[in-house]
Amino acid sequence: MNNFEVSVYYCRWNNFGCNYYDAMLKKYHLLPRGIRYNIKQELMILASCFLLYFINQFYFKKIEMQFSWLFKNHFNDVLASLILLSYSNCLILVLKNRRIRSFTIQFIFISVVGLFWEYGSPYFMRSTADILDIFSYEIGFLIYWILMEKSIGKQIKLTSSQPSPLSK
Repeated sequence: MNNFEVSVYYCRWNNFGCNYYDAMLKKYHLLPRGIRYNIKQELMILASCFLLYFINQFYFKKIEMQFSWLFKNHFNDVLASLILLSYSNCLILVLKNRRIRSFTIQFIFISVVGLFWEYGSPYFMRSTADILDIFSYEIGFLIYWILMEKSIGKQIKLTSSQPSPLSK
């Protein structure tokens, strides 16, 4: 039974009706341990970035210090690329049991999104284009890449004494 069939089966027999998030949670528990570990990593990066975003919004932007221009203008852009990459990989892991590992693909993805945010979005809303913001997106990408490269050695192996529920 593949992941989609598990989700449909779970929705069909749920007494309270088909709840998409319940089906996704059931699907998460049927994933191999290594994939679950990767999803937890991505969620930890997401949670950390959102925490840093709120600290920046409510603390760093309000105090005057030596590098206050960095926190006022570019720190959220660094966090934006971290959030975008970890959220994208989390979705891909849940839906396809894969993740984007290629340095080149991640770099191109963040570059295209950054160019759109900086040079395409001013046509739709009031914002200004800044080349330093694109540089900030790329710094965030490099931080994400370093975090993922360091974590590869610590990943749980997919070998287990119990067979995967998806193999039945």
